[in-house]
Amino acid sequence: MPWTKAVNTAVAADAWNCLVSVMPDCTPEQARRHALLDPTIAYFFHCREPMLVSNPAWPSPRQLNAGDCAFFTGTPSPGSAPQADAYTKTGMSIAYVNHLSPENLLKVLCYVDTDGNAAVDVVCIFAANLNATLPPDYTALAPRITPPPGGTYACANERTLNTLNSGAIATLQLRGITVLLTFLGNNDAAGWSNFPTAELAGNFVDQLAHVVSTYGLDGIDIDDEYSDRPPSPVMPLVTVTSMIKKAMPDKILSKALFQDLDAFQPVYNNMTLGETLTYGWEMSYGGDPASRLSPYTEFMKPATLALGFEAPSGLPVARTVEWLKEGGYAGAMVYAFEMDDDANLLGELIIKWCGPDAWCKSDQCADGTAPG
Repeated sequence: MPWTKAVNTAVAADAWNCLVSVMPDCTPEQARRHALLDPTIAYFFHCREPMLVSNPAWPSPRQLNAGDCAFFTGTPSPGSAPQADAYTKTGMSIAYVNHLSPENLLKVLCYVDTDGNAAVDVVCIFAANLNATLPPDYTALAPRITPPPGGTYACANERTLNTLNSGAIATLQLRGITVLLTFLGNNDAAGWSNFPTAELAGNFVDQLAHVVSTYGLDGIDIDDEYSDRPPSPVMPLVTVTSMIKKAMPDKILSKALFQDLDAFQPVYNNMTLGETLTYGWEMSYGGDPASRLSPYTEFMKPATLALGFEAPSGLPVARTVEWLKEGGYAGAMVYAFEMDDDANLLGELIIKWCGPDAWCKSDQCADGTAPG
């Protein structure tokens, strides 16, 4: 969802106590993606010109340069600054793209706010796969990292591979959109909860780190479905997610949530699954939102949780958005954004969340094609 922009604005002096980080040589679009790495970040400002900033607790003022972005938690505390613009997070919109092609992925760019900023925050490329053996017509995504006997391949079919290699990921990121790659079981012995040993799990994590680096992804999305074996009794999912967070601490790790509360109970290295995830989106797509999302707040903070929708929505959009906002939840997710009905549903959700200026069709898409 579009961040609310306040021109000629930074922060009041007391807000520096809530500073998270300063990122140099940063555009507002890069700052949007950086901010989503930490769900506690609520606002940032971008320096258009050099400026001195001060805090009563500091011995002297500090110099910020043009292009610096400063990120903060808590309630925004604006202060006048003709050298900067401030941006406040309003919520999160997440779009899964299912029927993969570069064109379908770039369709996300067709939707903007009235200032031309991307209306969608996160895109999940659906999907790459986990496989115990490499299927015909699939490609290993980390070919130099060979799974040991009994291990798991990170792999993709031709459509997914072509999309990854198309340059579309970088195009989305330049507009401030965070791009994740979903990994899904593929009807054999492999699966997110099916690693028999820590060694085999670690090999798969090494493959994921290679994939994220190779394709410039912002992180990994977990869909723990479609293994033909029961979950491992000795290697809970938190074992794998802990390894991922250690290997890629500066990347997002999200999970599609569905009938999986038991997976949040085990502890590995004094951490639970919820403590290793950056975000989670509940994907049952129907029924009372409180019964779907509220149970996860025992394990994750509301600001890290989003509710899934699909067209036609079985939920009253306005009332559900109001419930999500009142509960401090992160936002809304739709599956198969490449379908017009689902894209329009996400637009309706964003408009109810942010107002009518938050969603419109870009002039670049007037001919029905996605911008590249």
